Formats: sequence, structure tokens, C-alpha cells
Amino acid sequence: MECHSSLLPFETLVTFLTQNGFSEKLDTILHIKALNTGNPHQIDHNQITQEYLEKLKGTWWELQWPTTDSDNITPQCRYLADSLRDAMRLRPGIDISMLADKSSLFVNYLMEIEDWEQDEEYAELFHE
Repeated sequence: MECHSSLLPFETLVTFLTQNGFSEKLDTILHIKALNTGNPHQIDHNQITQEYLEKLKGTWWELQWPTTDSDNITPQCRYLADSLRDAMRLRPGIDISMLADKSSLFVNYLMEIEDWEQDEEYAELFHE
């Protein structure tokens, strides 16, 4: 099955999942993060939500969904990095078009990427 991947900051991912009826996917992400770091026997859903929404703010995620007809249209989400630069390094060529519609910081992201293009270490990411 073919998938489309987009790069999103966590805050935009939360908005996208919530607005498109995939809140359960967000709940899954937050519970997995809580189980990895906390005592699973003492989990309070409301506390998890607020705590991990704050902790994950500013992180970068890959959002994948099927491009072909499929019975399962639920998107898949994967943590990539704590910074845009690292996310772009890990997934060169990933689609960033969703940033334009969902983030007021899109111009800043583009300026960051333009600066990296001048950096020899990252130049190969943009000129394959």
C-alpha cells in the first residue's frame, strides 16, 4: 500500500488529528509516551493529556496516510526529532506543504531551510 508522508510540528499534528476525527490516535500517542516514562498503574487520562501536550510541544512528527483506496484510512504518526533540522536530516525530501496551511511560522521554517542549504554539511539533503 502506498502512503503519503508529511512533516508536522506536534502542535499542528494535534490540531490535524482532532479536526479530522482521529482523536483516538492522539490519545494513543500520549498514553504510549506516558507508559514509557511513568508508572502505568497510576495513570490519570486528564493529567497525561495536559502533561504530554506540554512535553511534546516543539517536537517534529511524520504523518502517514494511504494514497490508494484502503479500508483503513487512519493516519499513522511517528516521532522524528526535537528540531526541524534533525527531522529534515532524518527524512530528506519529506513533504512540508501541510506546514503552509497549518502553521503561522511557515516563513520561519522556510528561512531555516534556506540557511541550511548554504551549510555544506546539509547541502546534500536538498540537492540529490
